[in-house]
Amino acid sequence: MTNLNYQKLTREHLPHRIKWLNDAEVNRYLGHQVRNGTDEEFHNKWFDEYDKDESREIFLILDDDKAIGQIGLLDINLYDKNACLYILIGEKDYWHKGIGSEAMDFILDHGFNKLHLRKIWLEVHAKNENAIKLYEKFGFVQEGYFKDNVLYNDGFGDEIRMAKLNPNQNEMKPEANRINMSYLQTQVTTQAVILNEKGRILLLKRNKPGGLFTLPGGTVEKEESVKQALQREIAEETGLEIEIGNPLWIWQSDHIGKSLLGIVFTTNDKVDLNGKIVLSKEHDEYIWLNIDELLSDGKVDPYIKKDELTKLLSSKQPINKYEI
Repeated sequence: MTNLNYQKLTREHLPHRIKWLNDAEVNRYLGHQVRNGTDEEFHNKWFDEYDKDESREIFLILDDDKAIGQIGLLDINLYDKNACLYILIGEKDYWHKGIGSEAMDFILDHGFNKLHLRKIWLEVHAKNENAIKLYEKFGFVQEGYFKDNVLYNDGFGDEIRMAKLNPNQNEMKPEANRINMSYLQTQVTTQAVILNEKGRILLLKRNKPGGLFTLPGGTVEKEESVKQALQREIAEETGLEIEIGNPLWIWQSDHIGKSLLGIVFTTNDKVDLNGKIVLSKEHDEYIWLNIDELLSDGKVDPYIKKDELTKLLSSKQPINKYEI
């Protein structure tokens, strides 16, 4: 008999997470960045970012006071009202005992009835039959099938995207479809368009499942100017020392408890083709793309492909929209 309860993930829970992610049986169907091993240093930095990111909610699953796994929602989007489901039962002696089903009840109730999401989606390895059966049991249906989408230990594997709509969405009150802006706190984040000598744009990919290539940058800390913050983030993420130019494009997005204001800057230096990019531990890959490649690459964050930004990037005019 189990007595499941759930606690929001804290830094004190990280040893459990590290143990599970370093177990080859547990992480078999997870992304390559955890199958290569993880440690306390990486996870403390990961938690620093997680703790500031209101688009993710991860819960520790406990049987009484014993930690046995984790479940959560990632990429929570309160405008489009959807999120990505994540589940991991880390203690193998709890496998095949219905823990996943009980945890699914909890997270679906949280997502649909507390966050008022209209849709919860997930991605699963095509060979992970037990997980697929679990998701089908809860009404998830296949939305897409992606061939050779993720690199696993035995080579590239297929992924299935599945989703479930809120069964009560037709009964949802109108206020559930509106975002209460009064509780949002604004956080400023900065990013940079860094070009090399051939005019290609530098993009980085974070160490996380389903990570997409995006522009270098990060959040502005206390007592930093936006340009100081961006210079620091670029140095931490790439090892480059770059002179920041002027703002090119501004975007805004709302998540749980936080409103993000993003500023994309130009840079005044072009990177030598022989220069070395030194990635942080939070990133696992970088690429240089021209504008046509950026638009056609399915692994590039869609927000970079928005019409206004791509028109500015592809313009023959100097990239210099605003001045501060």
